[in-house]
Amino acid sequence: MTTNQVTIRIDSNWLNDHLYEDEKQYLVFDKDVLRVITVFDELGMVEYNWKPQSSSSACLDQMYTWEIKDLFYSMVDGYCDTINKMNINLNVEICMLTLESAEVGAEHDFACEFDNLSLDTDMTWTLDNHQVIGEGDFDWRDLTLISDIFKHLFNVTVTVQNDNNEVIWEGYNTKRKKVWIHKHKRINWKYGEASTTFRPDIFSRILSCMPKKKSYGSNIKISILQSKLLLLEAKETNGDVIIGYLTPFSEEIGGNVIDTEVPVIN
Repeated sequence: MTTNQVTIRIDSNWLNDHLYEDEKQYLVFDKDVLRVITVFDELGMVEYNWKPQSSSSACLDQMYTWEIKDLFYSMVDGYCDTINKMNINLNVEICMLTLESAEVGAEHDFACEFDNLSLDTDMTWTLDNHQVIGEGDFDWRDLTLISDIFKHLFNVTVTVQNDNNEVIWEGYNTKRKKVWIHKHKRINWKYGEASTTFRPDIFSRILSCMPKKKSYGSNIKISILQSKLLLLEAKETNGDVIIGYLTPFSEEIGGNVIDTEVPVIN
């Protein structure tokens, strides 16, 4: 059964932990699931999913996307330590979203309306091709070390090979000359040879939004898809998988890469 209105009961701290006011973010109402999607300069994205423990049998007739506004950020951040649960109510018929407390008998109570919403129904937020041609498991600390180093380069190419578990990262300056190379090993890997080139600053911003477990180990998987997209996957403490995508470097927005013989690693 479809409806024009849906209410999502959500943990306040979970919501606040996945909001980044300095980035462009969207709330995506997809049936009974709320998706928080962060978009990085239209070149990368990270997706968080919240599925309520209990939900109504009625759902929206299609997917609706709303770009999060400054007032929404301040409401969630201001109340999350005082009010544990919030309701997000979307009424598509009158284009209104209401954020309100969801605790009965709490010391503080609030409600905030966002009207005249611009709701997008064209964004699908899905990929047509998920075929993986190369992948590896890493610890986030190793990736952070590398991304902190290469984030100011013009672009970076990552390469994985069939016959070993090594990963090669090569960085280029604005003149498209290779000026940096780094080699290390994957914790786990599968057969497959692949490479892709990407914007290193976007990679660093995506990585900063991924879960960071205390124990060292295989906590982030990086895959290179047939389309050359870079896919990052990491699990939160509750087992939910966080997914990030990074589009390949485009000649239309950056120009050709000049591959040189130096520097090298023996």
